[in-house]
Amino acid sequence: MNIWKRTKQVSAAASLVIAVALLAFVLYVKITGGMLLSIQTGSMRPFLYKGDMTIVYRVTPSQIHKGDVVTFLNPNNPKQTITHRIVQTPHTLGGQTFQTKGDANAVADTPVAASRILGKVAYVAPKFGYIADFIRTPLGLGLVIYGPALAVIGVEMQKLTQYYKQQQPYVLPGRRRK
Repeated sequence: MNIWKRTKQVSAAASLVIAVALLAFVLYVKITGGMLLSIQTGSMRPFLYKGDMTIVYRVTPSQIHKGDVVTFLNPNNPKQTITHRIVQTPHTLGGQTFQTKGDANAVADTPVAASRILGKVAYVAPKFGYIADFIRTPLGLGLVIYGPALAVIGVEMQKLTQYYKQQQPYVLPGRRRK
């Protein structure tokens, strides 16, 4: 077997193992109730950087304490999430709101209602958010999903072509082949 063919086989096997492992990891996080979110700004430096991925798990308001890093819905844009640190709890604020602040921000955020908090950050994967963000783009989707699918179709078409080239053409009974 030549080196090029062996390299392709090893690369394909490694890619498949990585893809299956990532899929299993994402499924595990989802099944256990977690959310994978990417950090879009540097407001939490040095704890979180732009491009980091966080795993966030839902918690009750009583499980949130001063110093915890939480993700909540932006009060101005409910489609956007913000990940900041709790600087004051309802006990000190006298209600069901939490005071948050980005570690790199000079000023605290407006108080956040407990109902807007999605959960507490449990794990951080540095730089993995860039991968998730790239996959969400048309180019990323094409390379990650459509590219491998087209490669598989191409390989199968090549195998079919080789198979049919090796076959003898069908000749009707009583006819001679030219």
